[in-house]
Amino acid sequence: MPLIQLLFRSNQTADHLIAGVPAVARAMRNLAEREIASPGDEVAVVTNDAIEISAWSYAEIERLAPGLSIFSGKAGSRSAGIRLDGESMAIGESVELSSDRGPADDRAIEAEIDQILQDMRRSSNAILKATGKPSDGLVSRYINRPLSRFVSSHWLRLPGVTPLHGTLAASLIGVAMAGFLIFGGAQGVVFGAVLFQLASVIDGVDGEIARATFRSSQFGAKLDTLCDAATNLAFIGGLTFNLWQHGESEAGLHGLIGMSLLAIGLVLLGWRSLALGKGLNFDLIKNELRGRPSRFQNMLAAITSRDVYALAFALMAVMGFATQALTLFALAVSVWFVVITFVLARMSLASR
Repeated sequence: MPLIQLLFRSNQTADHLIAGVPAVARAMRNLAEREIASPGDEVAVVTNDAIEISAWSYAEIERLAPGLSIFSGKAGSRSAGIRLDGESMAIGESVELSSDRGPADDRAIEAEIDQILQDMRRSSNAILKATGKPSDGLVSRYINRPLSRFVSSHWLRLPGVTPLHGTLAASLIGVAMAGFLIFGGAQGVVFGAVLFQLASVIDGVDGEIARATFRSSQFGAKLDTLCDAATNLAFIGGLTFNLWQHGESEAGLHGLIGMSLLAIGLVLLGWRSLALGKGLNFDLIKNELRGRPSRFQNMLAAITSRDVYALAFALMAVMGFATQALTLFALAVSVWFVVITFVLARMSLASR
């Protein structure tokens, strides 16, 4: 295949994790899998001035397309070959080329690739939009996801960002949340509830970055699950302690009951998921209910989603109904606990 020159407007766009040089590697890997190109084909990354690809981009290229021959330089420094707009190289999933190329005809190949690139022109926001999950609830789909994608789109401009940074950010917000609830007094309830909702939003960032940059892993999913569970328990525990500390003993009792049932339920879910060889997964029952759809089951799955109750707690706390929120939480968790124990018992009997 003739030399391909990818013309980027700036170093910053070339280093962009979604639509920059790493996307070139994804596209070349896609071509190689279709036996249209080989990893050894030459790809030049050029601008009007000499471009310096960051070490991070080189590492991404090696991870996504091992053996791809890529170099950087000034436009026109090598034979012309095929010139393509570098920013237009999106995620590379829709590449469609004829495997029967026949005689090397640069103009024909260039025209064919240009037509393909017309279909591949997607902005980073469009790529991130595709990282949403089918299981997203209404709050997540229409409130949390747009906000988390906005954060992800800016973080992905930073060379070196990984899904772990998103997980750490959500965890740090969770720590700050617990601090406000435990030491912040009456106002700490409001700040803690708002931070709980913020953690719910930022919780989507790590998954979006992982899916947009092909970094999804079982370890990352498990770590995210554990951090989510810890943040949930920290919020309920901190809110319970705060209200009890200010004389709301009945609310504190409700919170303690709800938190205990939640912790026991999560342990049962985690244990059952591990026993089934599905890794640590607290959505086992939710997935089971989705497989047996009914109006009640769909409603139960919706109201027990973190995105729903995080926003509900934040709104109720801001409006001064934190005590009532804990009572509702205890009632909801009691119903949830009865349902999961029943479903887990049914699953256990069915597997015998």
